[in-house]
Amino acid sequence: MIVKAYKFRSLRWNDCPCEQEVARNRLRDLVSGKLYCADWLSLNDVAEGVYRFSTYDLPQQRIQEFRKKVFSFKKKLHVFCASAETTKRNPLSDPLMWAHYADDHTGVAVELHLNVERNRLYKIENHDVKNLFSHSSIKRKVNYCSSQEYKLPVAEIANENVDEDDAWLIACRALLQKTNDWWHERELRILSLNKFYALNVLERVSRVVLGCRMNEDQERTVRSVLEEFPKVEIVSTRDKNENQLLAAIRDN
Repeated sequence: MIVKAYKFRSLRWNDCPCEQEVARNRLRDLVSGKLYCADWLSLNDVAEGVYRFSTYDLPQQRIQEFRKKVFSFKKKLHVFCASAETTKRNPLSDPLMWAHYADDHTGVAVELHLNVERNRLYKIENHDVKNLFSHSSIKRKVNYCSSQEYKLPVAEIANENVDEDDAWLIACRALLQKTNDWWHERELRILSLNKFYALNVLERVSRVVLGCRMNEDQERTVRSVLEEFPKVEIVSTRDKNENQLLAAIRDN
């Protein structure tokens, strides 16, 4: 099934041509379908990648070996984060997403159409990890739960053997669960073994929405990049006043 999701992006540069060119190239990559997947340690949740053990009666050495394997596997994973549209919520109407990830409404939101298995939106099992190696990526929505009842992914070690498949599974699950503090983001993540994920034939970039506080120089930069992509629609919100923006948020 195709899931619509949005990547919010800052376009700030400090009157420096080289910084402006970097912003231009990053936007060009994103709109062309070359999605940058970040190191998980660079993500903004300090609890990113946390998990717990359900078995502690094994020798401490075995537990430490398992922990090292999970950590080493997490280091091999790169993460692309986008905000998924649902029947009840459009990320474009969320002022927090614009404020936090599009530099206080001065950036853009890039609309993506991503192909995700209908019955695998949230679940991830051992055979999904095998698909990670054959396809180099996994797409899943993030699971959210309350911080008081935060059910961390559980590493179950049945014996003294350090199972690599289990370690990979925990590494993936740990990067697909967050507390309700982040629930407003409704994340859809791509876990990849590569730093870039290329959209496949069923996927596409359809629109680039400009932030309502974007200045003229930023808008010229965006439009110059999108001249290379005539099929991608540009939606401007700069002409809307505050009341119109608030009305649009309420309507969605």
